[in-house]
Amino acid sequence: EKITLDIKFNAKLPRVFARTGYWGGFAMVGQWFPKIGVWETKGERRREVPGWNCHQFHANSEFYADFGSFDVRITVPAIYKEKIGATGKWASNQDNPDGTVTYNFKQENVHDFAWTIDNDYVVTTRRFKAADQVTRDELDRWTEKLNLPLEQIVLTDVEVTVLLQPEHRDQVDRHFAAAFNSIKHFGLWYGRYPYQTLTVVDPPYNGGGAGGMEYPTLITAGTTWWPTRGLTPEGVIVHEFGHQFWYGLVATNEFEESWMDEGFNTYSTAKVLSTAYGREILPIPIFGVPLFNFPLELEPSFMDRLMTLQGKFDDPILTPTWKYINSRSYALNSYPRTGLVLNTLERFLGEDRMAKVMRAYHQKWRYRHPASQDFFDSVKETTGEDFTWFFDQFVKGTNTLDYEIVEISNTSVKERAGVFDEQGKKVEVEEKKAEKGSEKFDSEVTVRRVGEAWFPVEMAFNFKDGSTVTAIPKGVRDGVIDYNLTSGKDGRQWTDSWAIKDRWKKFKFPNSAEMISAQIDPAQKVLLDANLTNNTRQESATGIGAASRWSSGALFWIQSILQAFTLLS
Repeated sequence: EKITLDIKFNAKLPRVFARTGYWGGFAMVGQWFPKIGVWETKGERRREVPGWNCHQFHANSEFYADFGSFDVRITVPAIYKEKIGATGKWASNQDNPDGTVTYNFKQENVHDFAWTIDNDYVVTTRRFKAADQVTRDELDRWTEKLNLPLEQIVLTDVEVTVLLQPEHRDQVDRHFAAAFNSIKHFGLWYGRYPYQTLTVVDPPYNGGGAGGMEYPTLITAGTTWWPTRGLTPEGVIVHEFGHQFWYGLVATNEFEESWMDEGFNTYSTAKVLSTAYGREILPIPIFGVPLFNFPLELEPSFMDRLMTLQGKFDDPILTPTWKYINSRSYALNSYPRTGLVLNTLERFLGEDRMAKVMRAYHQKWRYRHPASQDFFDSVKETTGEDFTWFFDQFVKGTNTLDYEIVEISNTSVKERAGVFDEQGKKVEVEEKKAEKGSEKFDSEVTVRRVGEAWFPVEMAFNFKDGSTVTAIPKGVRDGVIDYNLTSGKDGRQWTDSWAIKDRWKKFKFPNSAEMISAQIDPAQKVLLDANLTNNTRQESATGIGAASRWSSGALFWIQSILQAFTLLS
């Protein structure tokens, strides 16, 4: 049924706090009107019976609301004339005789509305012209990658407005570049940005509590006092724009399933930054002073691994926000841990298959409210494979994933020697000493599953004659991981298996060259592995092997130190 509901309310803005409020002549007006709960029909988000979903506010949670059309009139003092930004399109404005100005903003198919004013704003508007920003080669590449017609890939123009603080005038091009990169890459990957406008707000420094926030068609950015370029405001703009897709268009319930917004956006943001900006320099501060620069390849999973080093978790990713043990657990699971899960899934599926998964899921659930199971089902529908084992462990579970190479052994195989009966005659065979480099060995490597979680990990076994045998999982069946083993030297293939319940497995290579090293996950697909230092073992501590082990250990401790810094931020 349908009703018309009139609500009279007063909202008093605080000093800027938690992304809303005022500071001097600046105001960021978010979460300022009574929000109606979401009516969920039977079956929506797996409901057994229809009903209202209307949580109280929790400290760790964000938002959940239904889509609608907003027609908003905002009256402000004339000092703010044209110094305003809001959700939607600026439809009109009117000068009033009492020294005020009334603005009218309209937007359909959104589930929130926010606005901002600042008499110091430097207002600049540029148009994202899809024909100029996206090449035909890029369109063709994504048409082929996603197996979709061109008309579904092409993007539309967007009017982008940047509201800058005067002291940040020299950053205007960076703000627009970040916004344009976001519109382009999110659009190519998941589907075109459907709105006509985007407003990027640069809050004043003292109003920094308003930075880094998302609302439909309006985001707040933020810059830095560090003298190096770093990734602010770029990283903030890309991330907050990403919420136009994961929160804005696909409107999950962040109270109950925060990972589907924050985590999906963590995954997507890193991919955009990597694609658009490539290699950056991360300044490492010592007592607050950036004393040296650490080269950081912006690989999508790097920072996520730094945040989730030991793989010990108090809560599953799929936990309602008010049930996490503390705010740190909420942040860890909702952001970087989810990023690692999705990046691991991508590396396991392959980039092209994952692109199809994410595109299909996003398009199916635009302007709707999916649940976690809807994403799990979408993965199965797109790939044709059941990944229940993956999501049960790494989204619904807390077990640690860790594999290690325990030992490598080589036993020399000598040619037969002694007295033998051949066709009724005694034949004496003398022991022959094999020529150097031609000895044969029975080689064996022991691999152990240290953590409780399991994964069909790939492995590589390297031999002294330069050959390599790869072990590639071909599937999981009835509690067993089946492997195809292939010799890179002669192309010989054979199969082996590892029962999931077993904590260790011995791989044997009879009559082979001497095995010199073994490696788990040589392509680094399993980003959820809690300890990378035990993934490789040398048969003997050669110079190269020792260096490899030491460098792995050094990287581990660098990561630990960086993790300690994050706890202080």
